[in-house]
Amino acid sequence: TAIQSAIDTALSYDHIMVMPGDYTENINFNGKILVVKSSGGPTATSISPSFDSDIIKFNSQETLSTILDGFTLKNGFSSFRAINISYSSPTIKNCIFTNCSTYEVINFDQSSSKIINCLFVDNDNDVNDVFGFYSGSYPQIINCTMVNNSSILRLAHYSLPTQPLFPYFKNSIIYDNSSFGIGTEAENISITYTLVDGGWSGTGNINADPLFVDPENGDYSLQNNSPCIDTGDPDLDDDGINWQFDLDDQDRDGTRSDMG
Repeated sequence: TAIQSAIDTALSYDHIMVMPGDYTENINFNGKILVVKSSGGPTATSISPSFDSDIIKFNSQETLSTILDGFTLKNGFSSFRAINISYSSPTIKNCIFTNCSTYEVINFDQSSSKIINCLFVDNDNDVNDVFGFYSGSYPQIINCTMVNNSSILRLAHYSLPTQPLFPYFKNSIIYDNSSFGIGTEAENISITYTLVDGGWSGTGNINADPLFVDPENGDYSLQNNSPCIDTGDPDLDDDGINWQFDLDDQDRDGTRSDMG
């Protein structure tokens, strides 16, 4: 319980740096505004559940300033989630989610979370969805890759009275999954500047092979001739200034943003 112990003793606005390793524990941020970041990145730092429950839980009004950065979450199981977000809006970035046969990999209930630069791969069972979007949720899925999963999303109203939900995907890759998902309000999904296997109507969307470098061995970076390179939203932060004049809209190499 090394990570949970660090969270329990930390004060809000602390930064917790986690050393590489394979951690087996279930974590609750308990409403604290913290940055929990791995020092070695997701390929060197993983979290698996120690008992049958959500691997990580945000359910105490955590805000976007609460950040989880650079972990692999794996081996979730049963009717729980890898990350359960309820009445909270944390930021999840630079993470990998794999081998989770959970009900959903991440669920959002009354949430405006941001999921940034994450990989969802090989999460597969008969009832599994990568994302569950529930009432009052407006999450943003940005520069993420979803590949070889059973289903991408579920839309549902579980809260009473019913409240609107409106998830949006941008600059992402949705490819080679068993299905896109289920729900009665597909018109409430915004998908733009995203590669969608089979196609999806929306500004900047494409239907193509993303040309991953070596997916058979887990390398989902893009080949130099990938159609996803330099085809992301030219105004990613929606401030009216295109990427040529706005560093916030550029990749680290100074070019227009990619998909995925």
